[in-house]
Amino acid sequence: MIIEMVNQKLKSDFLKSIGISTLILNKENLVKHMIKSNHANCLQYVDKIPEIISTPDYIGRNKNINGKSLEVIKIYLDNLLLAIKYDSKRDYYYIASLYDVTQSKLDHMINNNRVRKLTK
Repeated sequence: MIIEMVNQKLKSDFLKSIGISTLILNKENLVKHMIKSNHANCLQYVDKIPEIISTPDYIGRNKNINGKSLEVIKIYLDNLLLAIKYDSKRDYYYIASLYDVTQSKLDHMINNNRVRKLTK
């Protein structure tokens, strides 16, 4: 099992400002989840997770998820949504999923204030 603690580059002011000090990425489980959930088309972006986290274009929360969660969206050729969830039993955040969202879905998320654009 490959588990990586987020390195110092990712412990950016952005993450600190939203209260995340520990973020865990289990690449093996994430890849399995992505394949099982029909998100295999986004496997090419798994190695870009540090960049997605450190320079997101949009940020928000999924109101359908109980507990602490965060959605980070980065625009490449695809609009990628990185789902971050909180494990309250172990007291850490982890990367739960990575998938693409259509432009119309992103527009809907913006219009409903589910996500907001980050200014650079």
